[in-house]
Amino acid sequence: MELLGLPTEIFQDILHQAIVARGIKRGVRLRLVNNVMQALYTFRLLDSVHSLYDKRRPPRLSKAVLISYIGHRVMHEPANGNPLLNCLRRLAEDIHDRQNVDDRELSTVETCLDKLCSPWAVSWTFSPLKLFEKILKRESKVNEDEYRNHLFAAGLCTNNLSIVQQYMLDKDNLRDDNLLFGRYNTLAARYSGKEVLEYLLTTGVPTVNRTLRIGLFLDASEAGRADIVRFLYNFKREEVPWDFNRLKPNGYYSSEANILYMALNTPSLEVATFLGELRRRCPIRDEGKIDGMTVQLRVYRSIEAGHLDTLTYLINLGAHAQGVTHHGPNARGNDPIRIASKLGHTAIVEFLLAHGADAQAAITIAVEYGHTELVQKLLQMGLTPIDTLSNAAAGGYLDIVRLLLDAGADANESIGPMEHTAIFNLLIERGADLHSKGTTEECIERAWKDGLESMLVLLKEHGVDVKDTGST
Repeated sequence: MELLGLPTEIFQDILHQAIVARGIKRGVRLRLVNNVMQALYTFRLLDSVHSLYDKRRPPRLSKAVLISYIGHRVMHEPANGNPLLNCLRRLAEDIHDRQNVDDRELSTVETCLDKLCSPWAVSWTFSPLKLFEKILKRESKVNEDEYRNHLFAAGLCTNNLSIVQQYMLDKDNLRDDNLLFGRYNTLAARYSGKEVLEYLLTTGVPTVNRTLRIGLFLDASEAGRADIVRFLYNFKREEVPWDFNRLKPNGYYSSEANILYMALNTPSLEVATFLGELRRRCPIRDEGKIDGMTVQLRVYRSIEAGHLDTLTYLINLGAHAQGVTHHGPNARGNDPIRIASKLGHTAIVEFLLAHGADAQAAITIAVEYGHTELVQKLLQMGLTPIDTLSNAAAGGYLDIVRLLLDAGADANESIGPMEHTAIFNLLIERGADLHSKGTTEECIERAWKDGLESMLVLLKEHGVDVKDTGST
């Protein structure tokens, strides 16, 4: 039987024992080509990451990896283990037991947990790594009052009206923060349906909670939920009209007066178009606020969300494809192309390049983050890779290393200490010279210093005397 044919539990235990036996340092360095093995290695190593990294320079781990890891820990935490991990599992189980019968997205405890993790992936300001640290440092048990708060937040995330109704009366302020999920009103605007929103807006008030309606409208706009934005705008509008020009007694505009300006922070073209219609119907006195920086912020949001249609609309409005701050165009170093390349949005990268964005920044970052399709597209456009091979090799991206070599990258470019035999062989095949002055000594020194056994074997196979001279 092949290794991957073993039951998951046995396979995972084998990997766990292998890492324990060979050491964390080597496990971090080792580049594995199998995705399943890579994920399990990553999960095991993350158990200690909070104590290993320099707080001033945290590790560059994607939100997806950390969220996946937290989910893995939640489902495998012992009953007497971490209180918050067990709390998350209990929440997922409660949501599953009280789900709507026809909700296929919540058909298992695991899918319920995935849904509960959704808020961690979308917020610009939220850091899963910081949440991870808070969770792991928690020692005290989760009491029932705290659990009810978490369950209310979970009900908003999963659009569960019965849970929201059961625990709503305990909430004095929906703008309060929940430790695990963030603000309650933001959760409602992003994930709850119209029935839940109607309940929130009308509970404890004669007609409608006007302040809450404003907050939900803004958060739904930022989330790009066009149907919910329209619903909130029209909700009891006849009884409680919107007043977009209302001034406070001190002469400053109220939150409602600023709402059409603030709501422009949306990645959705449909929402942006709807807001434009409202602005034409409801003239706003403070027109000067719709400045270049506001439009540019929307550029970043539309790129992060992968909305090319919205980006096209904004560029046509005059936004800069190179980025802009109060210092002028390009002052932030090509932020739009960097964001798009980091996320692997190929169509958006092509669009930005056509509007003057920095091509070298695009290929450098695409290589660094392992986006093979994007790298291939950029090379086909005639871009010349400069000092990118080391990043591709350091990431273990064999396909990208091959693409860069095909495009003329120097196989002798330094790639740092690692242990990826396939990349090693490819570099030798493409002309890397192990016997050039200084190269042999450096290879041997690094291999012995970092315990790269497979590299020592390969060096020996290519005629290198790998005896440890003790120089390290």
